Amino acid sequence: MSILAHNWAWEVDKPVFELSGDGEDITYWVDAIPTPERARQLLEENGGPSEEERGNPYEATPTSRAAGRTENVRILLAFDEEYRLYIDAIADAIRAFRSYVEVAVTNTQKLEAEVERFDPQIVICSSPIPTNPVDPQLIASIELSPQPDQPSRFRIGERHWESTNPTLGETLSVVDETNWLYKTSQEQELTENNEAEA
Repeated sequence: MSILAHNWAWEVDKPVFELSGDGEDITYWVDAIPTPERARQLLEENGGPSEEERGNPYEATPTSRAAGRTENVRILLAFDEEYRLYIDAIADAIRAFRSYVEVAVTNTQKLEAEVERFDPQIVICSSPIPTNPVDPQLIASIELSPQPDQPSRFRIGERHWESTNPTLGETLSVVDETNWLYKTSQEQELTENNEAEA
């Protein structure tokens, strides 16, 4: 189960959060973060397909795509259970220093299902990311080694490199470059669509 706070939700009078089931396209929206047990109960009793946005009081609000605006970069962090605190700390730091991105956290066993559901542009993982089918869907990926003497692996597009004991700044630079690439591709797509409609 994961809990997602969309960026637009902080701009409305009462923020809401999206609960998502384990490896299933079942979601439910709440106005307060519940305990894990309560979240599972809410999903079981009220959850439905993500496109229905059950429980979302703002479901009639146009999405950024429908309104003709570009979307924010989405980052999915996946962890092996023993490194949960490590990945959670990185997720919190990204939210704090790059507030324009959307961040979700899952465990590595559910990575493929969450990639399909969340459709991220970046995956940050504490173990190797599957070459197929996950990696080809991403603009960038980071395999962070929890061991400071072992290299972490970075990728943006076709560019690959390694870094031993990387700083938070290195991770944020990947976020920044991916954001630029993603925004550029969306703006180009919007321009092409507008020209085709004209």
